[in-house]
Amino acid sequence: MNKFLWPVGLVLAIALFFSSNIRGYYRFKEICLKNAGLHVYVPLMRDVGWVAREIDAPLLLHFYKEIPFVRHSTDGHTFKDLVRTSDRSSASDNGFRTISPDPSKQPIYSYQTVLENVANELRIYKRGAIVTEVASGKVVATFQDYIYRIFETNWGPAEGTSCSSFSSVNAANHARDSGEKFLQNAFVSNPEKQ
Repeated sequence: MNKFLWPVGLVLAIALFFSSNIRGYYRFKEICLKNAGLHVYVPLMRDVGWVAREIDAPLLLHFYKEIPFVRHSTDGHTFKDLVRTSDRSSASDNGFRTISPDPSKQPIYSYQTVLENVANELRIYKRGAIVTEVASGKVVATFQDYIYRIFETNWGPAEGTSCSSFSSVNAANHARDSGEKFLQNAFVSNPEKQ
């Protein structure tokens, strides 16, 4: 009888040791189903300017042809506009140029990236973007993806998974990777309806 108890005890000990991982993973899947993806509260207008961090400006112009310029600050006080041009000096030149802002063209939307721990959750992180109207400060669209790290490490990367990596997730509302155009479905589908 003892030879049958030790394997059961071993399995129970392993299950107990990894119980926080098991609970955390199911909690992560629940959060994904409830919160992940694109949420559009007001469709985004095309052909209007945006304001974003300097590091995000080229990404917005690259992925969204609907955005003609992105205003950003180079030092916290001085603003510049990043615009798309046809001027390219080489094959690797994307044609984006920084110019002085045109005071007659004000940005309509503000873009902010998010990367944070989910409160009261173990090893679950939220990444995404928030789009707000500049004039009102009202949130008009969000994209949220969640990451679950199987093991928490303080010394380097930990293996994990994200909501967008699930094949069963609605592909129209979830980016497959951080470079995908996850806000694309937030723009007004017919420009005449603006």
